[in-house]
Amino acid sequence: MRKSLFAAALAGAAFSAAAFAGTDLRLASFTALNVHSGAHATLRYGKVQRVTVIKGDLKKARIEVHGKSLDISGCEGFCIGQADLEVEISAPSVAALKAHSGGAITANGTFPKQSHLDVEAHSGGAVDADAIPADAVTATAHSGGSVRVKALSALNASANSGGAIAYTGHPVHIESHGNSGGSIAGQ
Repeated sequence: MRKSLFAAALAGAAFSAAAFAGTDLRLASFTALNVHSGAHATLRYGKVQRVTVIKGDLKKARIEVHGKSLDISGCEGFCIGQADLEVEISAPSVAALKAHSGGAITANGTFPKQSHLDVEAHSGGAVDADAIPADAVTATAHSGGSVRVKALSALNASANSGGAIAYTGHPVHIESHGNSGGSIAGQ
């Protein structure tokens, strides 16, 4: 009896985690992403905004819009172990990307040129926004955060305390501030 209850509980747990894979979420419109607590988000250009859970359990995670920012958390409250949340997002444009506390954002595919993009990563967060060309980019990385951007005309970059910023696009105007082991490098 005890083994069958354990097997049933285990099967139910596996089903609940898998039940959310491929789930499209209906959310308010957003222009910014904030990914944290071990969550991973893949951003693609699309004419229609869409958020799809690829992997993870929404009973443990949190995905909601605050103001104009889509907030994606791998777990709520105090997290033990690694979050296992993967989300795919398509959007016609995005103005700001932020990843922290082990969160990651990767932009894939081809995006139209944007006038401005703000990107920030800290506390082990990582943002790869090289697929999003922007005339002007503001990039910030600190406390082990990692940022990759494509600045076409202007870059304002600040890297501190082990933060790293890599950029492409050959911007004409570069303002950079780095200290305490922060690095800023063109690719």
